[in-house]
Amino acid sequence: MAVAAVIISLGTLSACEPGNRTSEEWLRRGIVQTQRGQLSSALESYNQAIELNPDDTTVLVNRGLVKDELGDYDGAVSDYSRAIELNPKLTEAYYNRANTYHNQKQYALAIEGYSQAIAQSPEFAYGYANRAINYERLGDVARAISDLDQAIKLFEASGSEEDVQRVSQKRNELAARE
Repeated sequence: MAVAAVIISLGTLSACEPGNRTSEEWLRRGIVQTQRGQLSSALESYNQAIELNPDDTTVLVNRGLVKDELGDYDGAVSDYSRAIELNPKLTEAYYNRANTYHNQKQYALAIEGYSQAIAQSPEFAYGYANRAINYERLGDVARAISDLDQAIKLFEASGSEEDVQRVSQKRNELAARE
C-alpha cells in the first residue's frame, strides 16, 4: 500500500515538472509572474509557451509587454507584429506596438499604430488619448486636442470619471498653450 502511494505521488510530481506543462499553463504562469513583477521569469514562461504553440497571439502579446518593460523594444515590436500577422483584427497588438514605438520616441510610428487600433475598435478611448500624446510630441496640438475630445466623450460614455478628469486636464493644458 505504501509503495502505491509513493508511485501516485511521483506521478503527480512529474505532471508538474516544466517539461510536462501545456502552452496554456505556461501562459498562466507567465501572467502571474508578470503581475508579481518577476519579468525575467515571466519572459521564460512565455518563451516556453511559444515553443509549444508558436501561433498563440495571447502569448505573443503578453511576451511583447514583458519585453517592452525589460527594454527589449525590438523584440516587443517583433512579437506584436507576429500577433498582428496571425490576427489582423487584434486591437491590443496594434495598441501595445504603438506604446512600444512611443517608448522609443518614434512618435509617427506610434500615431500610425494607435490609428490602426482605433480602426479596429473605434470606441477605444485609450487609443485616442495615447495618439493625442504623440501628436503633441510632434507639435500638432490641434490634432491632439481633437483626439482628447474624442477620448473624453468615450470615457464619459463608459462611466470612467477618473479617466475623464485626467484627459480633460490634459486637454485644458493643451488648449491654454494654443
